[in-house]
Amino acid sequence: MTSRLLILVTMALLPAFAGLAKPPKKAPPPPAQTEPPKTETPPAEPPGGLTLTPKDRATALAKEGAEFARNGQYAEAASKFQQSVLVFPMTDVFYNLAYTHEQLGDWKGCVDNYTAYLEGFRGEHDGADPPEIAAVNRSIEKCRETAQPPISITSSPEGAQVALASRDRVVGTTPFEMKLDPGSYTIFIMKDGFTPVETKVVVQPKQPGKFHFDLRPVVNSGKVRLKVNIRDAMIFIDGKNYGITPFEDTPELEVGRHQVVVKRDDYTSVNRTFEITKGQTTELEVDMFLTNPPPSWRSYLGWTSISLGALAIGGGAVAYVFAEDEFNDTDDFEQLELFQNLGYYLGGSLFAVGLGLVIWEAVIDRVNDDDLIQAGIVPEPSIMPIVGIAPIDDGFFMSGGVRF
Repeated sequence: MTSRLLILVTMALLPAFAGLAKPPKKAPPPPAQTEPPKTETPPAEPPGGLTLTPKDRATALAKEGAEFARNGQYAEAASKFQQSVLVFPMTDVFYNLAYTHEQLGDWKGCVDNYTAYLEGFRGEHDGADPPEIAAVNRSIEKCRETAQPPISITSSPEGAQVALASRDRVVGTTPFEMKLDPGSYTIFIMKDGFTPVETKVVVQPKQPGKFHFDLRPVVNSGKVRLKVNIRDAMIFIDGKNYGITPFEDTPELEVGRHQVVVKRDDYTSVNRTFEITKGQTTELEVDMFLTNPPPSWRSYLGWTSISLGALAIGGGAVAYVFAEDEFNDTDDFEQLELFQNLGYYLGGSLFAVGLGLVIWEAVIDRVNDDDLIQAGIVPEPSIMPIVGIAPIDDGFFMSGGVRF
């Protein structure tokens, strides 16, 4: 008798639950989601101390869920329905679980459980669809569209391949639209002749996404490194201002011939062409010098030596004139001859040394010490004045010169 009563109770519960399987024509607006109860009230023990079967427990949980749903407590209802299908999966409970997820705005749960309901129903009815198939499909489509907002991917130029997660997983070409679950994705945009793009995009729930990419043509390029000996000089490459010295950058340029101009006030300008080789760095050293350097010690000493040398040569010439009026064997003649030779030799040497210093001053390139960049210092040319004196039979011989 007790066993029969349990069966009747179970059969009475099933029609009550089945009546919930179809949602009302006009569902109330979903309330704010609340946390499911932390503890569940177990179903009453059957008479005579019998233990409920899994199906009985699942039915009791489904009944509790139905009561919560009638009161608009969809979060609590979803919790009960979820427990029910975990204890013993029943097709109609999947429908009710999907409906509560739909009311709560849980679009993935909506799609998954409506799909489980259709699969279960068809499995129980030889592949036949349930009577409410049209309404279920509409709900699935609505939830899927909301759960997977449309994503639009465009590029300039068009026709680029779009890959998802990895380069070899191509899903289409731009302009391209697809639907994705909310989350973060790595996408690749690839087109022959253009630099590929790899980036992360975030798909927001319920928000359509639009992503545009401007592709850069692939160019054969190399780099250039400039070393300039002075600071604060302006650098122009192909007419574009790249900055001032000291210049540490290595600009990337297309393969081929280019022009560099380096200039600064009071210094010589440099205008040079150079070649860029693919994948290589071209090294350029640029030395600039003062256009009108101030006189240095070389100039002062050189002109002084020239002047003294000219005077000495002139004195030797005067001694020669006076010596012509004297006899060769007189003391006056010998003294005048000595002055003549001394004037010629000493004057010539001084003149030669002075001329060398003046030439040195004229040919040397100079830079203000404060303007120098240590790495670009240019050593001065090695120029050394030379003076030599050697004895001879009737006096001495003096010579002068400059060593480069």
